[in-house]
Amino acid sequence: MGKLGTFVGSFIVGIAVYSAWPPMVVAFGPLGGWLAALFIITPTWFMNHWIGLFEQKGAWVDQGIAIGAAGVAKGIFIDGGNAFIDSLPLILCVAAGGAIGGISAMMFEAKKNTDVTRKTLVKNNVRNP
Repeated sequence: MGKLGTFVGSFIVGIAVYSAWPPMVVAFGPLGGWLAALFIITPTWFMNHWIGLFEQKGAWVDQGIAIGAAGVAKGIFIDGGNAFIDSLPLILCVAAGGAIGGISAMMFEAKKNTDVTRKTLVKNNVRNP
């Protein structure tokens, strides 16, 4: 579907989350959050990832980015541009946390691969070059 499919899938998941999730939580409490996750995220994940509405070339695309962007857009449309300015510290903290998590995962993966290689070398009685 390409970029248009990614846009449409992002739009659908963003609208679904911000229009249906809060009323479900209000109506059913914490159970409503779990039900919303089941009835909103599951079908949209199936549509976007399994059927292939999201374009997955190069950069990793996920529904979380789309939901976050929809939340920011909703805040700007409802509360004005100052809502975005007020949310910048939180957005920067989330971006920093995501970067730290990604770097940590990359380092753990590299360490795991190094350990596997070292064990293979020892198992095959190969000396370090």
